[in-house]
Amino acid sequence: MLCRLIFVLALSTQALMGSELKSEKVNSWTEGPLAPQEGAFVVQSTLIDLAAQTRNSAVTFWLSSQTDQSVYRVELPGDPRDSLLLWPLKAGTYDLIRIRTIDSEGRDWNWRPQNPQVFHIEAETLSNLGNWFLVEVKKGKKLNLLIKPIRYQPLLKLPPNLRRIIDGETRAEVLNVSSKPNQGKLDTSLTTQGPIDLKVDLFRQSSQEPLMTQILQSRSQDLQACFQEYQTRNPQVSGLLAFTFIYSASEHSIKSLKIKQAELRDQRFLTCMIDTIKQLNFPIEKSLIGEMSFSFQRKGS
Repeated sequence: MLCRLIFVLALSTQALMGSELKSEKVNSWTEGPLAPQEGAFVVQSTLIDLAAQTRNSAVTFWLSSQTDQSVYRVELPGDPRDSLLLWPLKAGTYDLIRIRTIDSEGRDWNWRPQNPQVFHIEAETLSNLGNWFLVEVKKGKKLNLLIKPIRYQPLLKLPPNLRRIIDGETRAEVLNVSSKPNQGKLDTSLTTQGPIDLKVDLFRQSSQEPLMTQILQSRSQDLQACFQEYQTRNPQVSGLLAFTFIYSASEHSIKSLKIKQAELRDQRFLTCMIDTIKQLNFPIEKSLIGEMSFSFQRKGS
Protein backbone atom coordinates (compact mmCIF):
# COMPACT_ATOMS: atom_id res chain seq x y z
CA MET A 1 0.00 0.00 0.00
CA LEU A 2 2.81 2.40 0.89
CA CYS A 3 4.64 1.69 -2.41
CA ARG A 4 1.40 2.28 -4.34
CA LEU A 5 0.89 5.63 -2.53
CA ILE A 6 4.46 6.74 -3.33
CA PHE A 7 3.93 5.79 -6.99
CA VAL A 8 0.69 7.82 -7.17
CA LEU A 9 2.37 10.82 -5.54
CA ALA A 10 5.26 10.59 -8.00
CA LEU A 11 2.87 10.59 -10.95
CA SER A 12 1.01 13.59 -9.51
CA THR A 13 4.27 15.49 -9.07
CA GLN A 14 5.26 14.78 -12.68
CA ALA A 15 1.88 16.01 -13.91
CA LEU A 16 2.25 19.25 -11.96
CA MET A 17 5.77 19.78 -13.22
CA GLY A 18 4.63 19.14 -16.79
CA SER A 19 1.95 21.84 -16.58
CA GLU A 20 4.61 24.58 -16.88
CA LEU A 21 6.98 24.56 -19.83
CA LYS A 22 10.68 24.91 -19.26
CA SER A 23 11.47 27.94 -21.37
CA GLU A 24 13.87 30.81 -21.91
CA LYS A 25 12.39 34.30 -21.60
CA VAL A 26 12.75 36.59 -24.62
CA ASN A 27 13.34 40.25 -23.75
CA SER A 28 12.09 43.01 -26.04
CA TRP A 29 14.55 44.89 -28.24
CA THR A 30 15.87 48.17 -26.86
CA GLU A 31 18.83 49.60 -28.80
CA GLY A 32 21.63 48.51 -31.10
CA PRO A 33 21.87 46.00 -33.96
CA LEU A 34 20.47 42.49 -33.86
CA ALA A 35 22.92 39.70 -33.03
CA PRO A 36 24.30 37.66 -35.98
CA GLN A 37 21.70 35.26 -37.36
CA GLU A 38 19.00 36.95 -35.29
CA GLY A 39 15.72 38.35 -36.51
CA ALA A 40 12.87 40.16 -34.77
CA PHE A 41 9.09 39.99 -34.71
CA VAL A 42 6.19 42.19 -33.71
CA VAL A 43 2.85 40.86 -32.44
CA GLN A 44 -0.29 42.28 -30.84
CA SER A 45 -3.07 40.53 -28.92
CA THR A 46 -6.68 41.26 -27.99
CA LEU A 47 -8.92 39.21 -25.67
CA ILE A 48 -12.62 39.23 -26.63
CA ASP A 49 -15.29 37.82 -24.31
CA LEU A 50 -18.74 36.39 -25.05
CA ALA A 51 -20.34 39.83 -24.68
CA ALA A 52 -18.15 41.07 -27.57
CA GLN A 53 -16.19 43.27 -25.20
CA THR A 54 -12.41 43.45 -25.07
CA ARG A 55 -10.40 42.98 -21.89
CA ASN A 56 -6.87 44.17 -21.24
CA SER A 57 -4.75 41.25 -20.12
CA ALA A 58 -1.10 40.31 -19.86
CA VAL A 59 -0.40 37.54 -22.36
CA THR A 60 2.38 34.96 -22.29
CA PHE A 61 3.03 32.72 -25.25
CA TRP A 62 5.51 29.93 -25.98
CA LEU A 63 7.36 29.32 -29.26
CA SER A 64 9.14 26.01 -29.82
CA SER A 65 12.09 25.93 -32.24
CA GLN A 66 11.82 23.24 -34.93
CA THR A 67 15.64 23.17 -35.10
CA ASP A 68 16.57 22.17 -31.56
CA GLN A 69 13.19 21.98 -29.73
CA SER A 70 14.18 24.88 -27.44
CA VAL A 71 11.15 26.71 -26.02
CA TYR A 72 11.02 30.51 -25.74
CA ARG A 73 8.60 32.51 -23.62
CA VAL A 74 7.36 35.98 -24.61
CA GLU A 75 5.37 38.11 -22.15
CA LEU A 76 3.29 40.80 -23.83
CA PRO A 77 2.28 43.95 -21.90
CA GLY A 78 -1.28 44.35 -20.66
CA ASP A 79 -2.30 46.65 -23.52
CA PRO A 80 0.06 46.19 -26.51
CA ARG A 81 -1.68 48.98 -28.44
CA ASP A 82 -0.02 51.41 -26.01
CA SER A 83 3.34 49.67 -26.21
CA LEU A 84 4.25 48.17 -29.57
CA LEU A 85 7.47 46.19 -29.04
CA LEU A 86 10.01 44.26 -31.10
CA TRP A 87 11.15 40.82 -29.88
CA PRO A 88 14.52 39.48 -31.13
CA LEU A 89 14.92 35.74 -31.69
CA LYS A 90 17.43 33.59 -33.54
CA ALA A 91 16.52 32.80 -37.15
CA GLY A 92 14.48 29.64 -37.66
CA THR A 93 11.01 28.12 -37.84
CA TYR A 94 8.89 28.08 -34.68
CA ASP A 95 5.68 26.41 -33.51
CA LEU A 96 3.28 28.37 -31.33
CA ILE A 97 2.48 25.71 -28.73
CA ARG A 98 0.74 27.57 -25.91
CA ILE A 99 -0.83 30.90 -24.90
CA ARG A 100 -1.69 31.88 -21.35
CA THR A 101 -3.46 35.07 -20.29
CA ILE A 102 -4.95 36.37 -17.06
CA ASP A 103 -7.75 38.80 -17.84
CA SER A 104 -8.87 41.91 -15.95
CA GLU A 105 -11.26 39.79 -13.84
CA GLY A 106 -8.47 37.47 -12.71
CA ARG A 107 -9.53 34.51 -14.86
CA ASP A 108 -6.62 32.31 -15.94
CA TRP A 109 -6.90 31.22 -19.57
CA ASN A 110 -4.82 28.63 -21.42
CA TRP A 111 -4.86 27.89 -25.13
CA ARG A 112 -3.05 24.90 -26.61
CA PRO A 113 -3.54 24.26 -30.35
CA GLN A 114 -4.22 20.78 -31.71
CA ASN A 115 -2.00 21.68 -34.67
CA PRO A 116 0.70 24.22 -33.70
CA GLN A 117 0.72 27.51 -35.57
CA VAL A 118 3.98 27.87 -37.54
CA PHE A 119 5.97 31.12 -37.78
CA HIS A 120 9.23 31.99 -39.54
CA ILE A 121 12.00 34.26 -38.23
CA GLU A 122 14.71 35.30 -40.70
CA ALA A 123 18.09 36.88 -39.93
CA GLU A 124 18.12 40.71 -39.90
CA THR A 125 14.44 40.67 -40.85
CA LEU A 126 11.34 41.89 -39.03
CA SER A 127 8.49 39.36 -39.16
CA ASN A 128 4.97 40.72 -38.65
CA LEU A 129 3.25 37.92 -36.75
CA GLY A 130 -0.07 39.77 -36.74
CA ASN A 131 -2.83 40.65 -34.32
CA TRP A 132 -3.92 37.61 -32.32
CA PHE A 133 -7.59 37.76 -31.29
CA LEU A 134 -8.23 35.40 -28.37
CA VAL A 135 -11.97 34.81 -28.57
CA GLU A 136 -13.95 33.33 -25.67
CA VAL A 137 -16.06 30.38 -26.84
CA LYS A 138 -17.33 29.03 -23.53
CA LYS A 139 -17.49 31.28 -20.48
CA GLY A 140 -14.28 31.05 -18.51
CA LYS A 141 -13.20 27.77 -20.09
CA LYS A 142 -12.28 27.86 -23.76
CA LEU A 143 -10.55 30.22 -26.21
CA ASN A 144 -10.30 30.21 -29.98
CA LEU A 145 -7.42 31.96 -31.73
CA LEU A 146 -8.01 34.20 -34.73
CA ILE A 147 -4.83 35.60 -36.31
CA LYS A 148 -4.90 38.52 -38.71
CA PRO A 149 -1.54 39.33 -40.34
CA ILE A 150 -0.21 42.87 -40.09
CA ARG A 151 0.39 43.94 -43.67
CA TYR A 152 2.01 47.31 -43.07
CA GLN A 153 5.14 48.65 -41.47
CA PRO A 154 4.73 49.36 -37.74
CA LEU A 155 5.67 52.96 -36.95
CA LEU A 156 8.48 52.45 -34.47
CA LYS A 157 12.25 52.58 -34.22
CA LEU A 158 14.03 49.62 -35.81
CA PRO A 159 17.41 47.89 -35.36
CA PRO A 160 20.06 49.53 -37.58
CA ASN A 161 20.97 46.29 -39.37
CA LEU A 162 17.39 45.40 -40.31
CA ARG A 163 17.24 44.53 -44.04
CA ARG A 164 13.55 44.02 -44.73
CA ILE A 165 10.10 43.39 -43.28
CA ILE A 166 8.08 40.27 -44.08
CA ASP A 167 4.73 38.75 -43.22
CA GLY A 168 5.45 36.07 -40.61
CA GLU A 169 3.04 33.50 -42.07
CA THR A 170 3.51 33.83 -45.83
CA ARG A 171 7.11 35.19 -45.75
CA ALA A 172 6.06 37.70 -48.41
CA GLU A 173 8.13 40.89 -48.36
CA VAL A 174 6.26 43.91 -47.04
CA LEU A 175 8.99 46.56 -47.17
CA ASN A 176 12.71 46.71 -47.91
CA VAL A 177 14.43 49.07 -45.49
CA SER A 178 18.15 48.48 -46.15
CA SER A 179 18.44 51.32 -48.68
CA LYS A 180 16.73 53.98 -46.57
CA PRO A 181 19.03 56.94 -45.80
CA ASN A 182 17.54 57.26 -42.30
CA GLN A 183 18.16 53.57 -41.61
CA GLY A 184 16.84 52.27 -38.31
CA LYS A 185 14.16 54.95 -37.79
CA LEU A 186 11.08 55.45 -39.93
CA ASP A 187 9.81 58.83 -41.03
CA THR A 188 6.51 59.34 -39.22
CA SER A 189 6.15 63.06 -39.91
CA LEU A 190 3.03 62.56 -42.02
CA THR A 191 1.34 60.06 -39.74
CA THR A 192 -2.13 61.01 -38.54
CA GLN A 193 -2.33 61.84 -34.84
CA GLY A 194 -3.94 59.23 -32.60
CA PRO A 195 -6.61 56.75 -33.71
CA ILE A 196 -8.76 57.43 -36.75
CA ASP A 197 -12.20 58.82 -35.97
CA LEU A 198 -14.22 55.68 -36.75
CA LYS A 199 -17.95 55.03 -36.57
CA VAL A 200 -19.86 51.78 -37.25
CA ASP A 201 -23.64 51.53 -37.61
CA LEU A 202 -25.12 48.00 -37.80
CA PHE A 203 -28.73 49.17 -37.64
CA ARG A 204 -30.78 46.47 -35.84
CA GLN A 205 -27.70 44.42 -34.95
CA SER A 206 -26.15 47.16 -32.81
CA SER A 207 -25.03 44.63 -30.17
CA GLN A 208 -22.25 43.58 -32.56
CA GLU A 209 -20.96 47.13 -33.07
CA PRO A 210 -18.41 47.11 -30.20
CA LEU A 211 -16.65 43.99 -31.52
CA MET A 212 -16.54 45.17 -35.14
CA THR A 213 -15.39 48.63 -34.05
CA GLN A 214 -12.66 47.16 -31.84
CA ILE A 215 -11.23 45.01 -34.63
CA LEU A 216 -11.28 47.94 -37.08
CA GLN A 217 -9.54 50.11 -34.47
CA SER A 218 -6.93 47.42 -33.89
CA ARG A 219 -6.02 47.75 -37.58
CA SER A 220 -5.83 51.56 -37.44
CA GLN A 221 -2.12 51.45 -38.28
CA ASP A 222 -2.91 49.72 -41.58
CA LEU A 223 -5.64 52.24 -42.38
CA GLN A 224 -3.40 55.14 -41.38
CA ALA A 225 -0.71 53.74 -43.68
CA CYS A 226 -3.13 54.13 -46.61
CA PHE A 227 -3.71 57.75 -45.64
CA GLN A 228 -0.02 58.37 -44.97
CA GLU A 229 0.89 57.25 -48.48
CA TYR A 230 -1.79 59.61 -49.84
CA GLN A 231 -0.35 62.45 -47.74
CA THR A 232 3.10 61.95 -49.23
CA ARG A 233 1.58 62.91 -52.58
CA ASN A 234 -0.80 65.56 -51.27
CA PRO A 235 0.13 66.82 -47.77
CA GLN A 236 -2.97 69.01 -47.39
CA VAL A 237 -5.60 66.27 -47.73
CA SER A 238 -8.18 65.54 -45.03
CA GLY A 239 -11.81 64.54 -44.93
CA LEU A 240 -14.47 61.85 -44.53
CA LEU A 241 -14.75 58.45 -46.18
CA ALA A 242 -17.91 56.35 -45.63
CA PHE A 243 -18.93 52.89 -46.85
CA THR A 244 -21.98 50.66 -46.87
CA PHE A 245 -21.15 46.98 -46.48
CA ILE A 246 -22.41 43.41 -46.24
CA TYR A 247 -20.73 41.08 -43.75
CA SER A 248 -20.75 37.31 -44.39
CA ALA A 249 -20.95 35.12 -41.26
CA SER A 250 -19.89 32.01 -43.21
CA GLU A 251 -16.63 33.64 -44.32
CA HIS A 252 -16.15 35.91 -41.27
CA SER A 253 -15.32 38.85 -43.52
CA ILE A 254 -16.85 41.81 -45.33
CA LYS A 255 -17.82 40.67 -48.83
CA SER A 256 -19.42 43.81 -50.28
CA LEU A 257 -18.02 47.29 -49.63
CA LYS A 258 -19.39 50.29 -51.53
CA ILE A 259 -18.50 53.95 -51.18
CA LYS A 260 -21.31 56.02 -49.70
CA GLN A 261 -19.45 59.32 -49.28
CA ALA A 262 -15.88 60.23 -50.25
CA GLU A 263 -14.35 63.63 -49.63
CA LEU A 264 -11.05 61.89 -50.40
CA ARG A 265 -11.33 60.69 -54.00
CA ASP A 266 -7.82 59.46 -54.76
CA GLN A 267 -8.13 56.05 -56.43
CA ARG A 268 -4.93 54.60 -54.94
CA PHE A 269 -6.03 55.61 -51.45
CA LEU A 270 -9.54 54.20 -51.93
CA THR A 271 -8.20 50.89 -53.26
CA CYS A 272 -5.82 50.60 -50.28
CA MET A 273 -8.66 51.23 -47.81
CA ILE A 274 -11.02 48.76 -49.48
CA ASP A 275 -8.38 46.02 -49.71
CA THR A 276 -7.37 46.51 -46.06
CA ILE A 277 -10.95 46.31 -44.76
CA LYS A 278 -11.81 43.26 -46.88
CA GLN A 279 -8.78 41.39 -45.49
CA LEU A 280 -10.10 41.65 -41.93
CA ASN A 281 -11.62 38.66 -40.11
CA PHE A 282 -14.36 39.04 -37.51
CA PRO A 283 -15.55 36.37 -35.01
CA ILE A 284 -19.21 37.32 -35.59
CA GLU A 285 -21.67 34.48 -36.28
CA LYS A 286 -24.45 36.59 -37.84
CA SER A 287 -24.50 38.05 -41.34
CA LEU A 288 -24.86 41.83 -41.18
CA ILE A 289 -25.43 44.93 -43.22
CA GLY A 290 -24.21 48.30 -42.06
CA GLU A 291 -22.26 51.49 -42.59
CA MET A 292 -18.80 52.56 -41.47
CA SER A 293 -17.10 55.94 -41.72
CA PHE A 294 -13.55 57.21 -41.24
CA SER A 295 -12.48 60.76 -40.64
CA PHE A 296 -8.85 61.60 -41.52
CA GLN A 297 -7.16 64.80 -40.38
CA ARG A 298 -3.86 66.45 -41.28
CA LYS A 299 -1.17 66.45 -38.64
CA GLY A 300 -1.65 69.44 -36.38
CA SER A 301 -5.16 70.21 -37.63
